[in-house]
Amino acid sequence: RSLRLEAAELRLGLRRRQILELARQHAGELSPTLVARELGLPPKDAEAALDGLVDGRNVELVVRDDGQLRYVFRGIEGLPY
Repeated sequence: RSLRLEAAELRLGLRRRQILELARQHAGELSPTLVARELGLPPKDAEAALDGLVDGRNVELVVRDDGQLRYVFRGIEGLPY
């Protein structure tokens, strides 16, 4: 494996842990805007990172009536970092 690949995997792991910590701080519900602001990411990168966590069981994407995206983390205390 290349060092570049390993570095990319480490960044993804760190971002995942940061997002899960944010979800804990925000009662298990995040928006791409919040994640972008808190982690200093471009909005599209924040949305892509959240999309990567959606599994339909522990993390679900909900589109509100007003079109706002919300990512709901179920049982956030039990999710591993």
